[in-house]
Amino acid sequence: MLADDFILDIIEAKSLGDFKIQLVFSNGVNRVIDFEPFLHNAAHLDIRKYLDPKLFEVFTIETGDLVWNDYELCFPLEDLYEGIISLPFSGSHAQTRKPFLTVCGHAEHDCRRLHKLL
Repeated sequence: MLADDFILDIIEAKSLGDFKIQLVFSNGVNRVIDFEPFLHNAAHLDIRKYLDPKLFEVFTIETGDLVWNDYELCFPLEDLYEGIISLPFSGSHAQTRKPFLTVCGHAEHDCRRLHKLL
């Protein structure tokens, strides 16, 4: 977990194919995030539409956040930094920390400050 006063941004994002994106954070940390399990397990159609590789590949970095379609889809920065974005599974695959997805349609919002929604 990051300290509340720690400032962190995504400074670079590169698609690696197969719904994987390599992220470079402002503190020099590199992470490869696999979004495919999250997208396949999402129930909401506005999220599942990003299973289309052509749509998924159209992401940008806006004020340090990774976003799709003018903030229609974005993830809390801390979750991306920790590499925890998949929906919780039941049974033996259950995660101890419940990750979140932020979905909004307002470009003026910062994903790090939005309410976290499933």
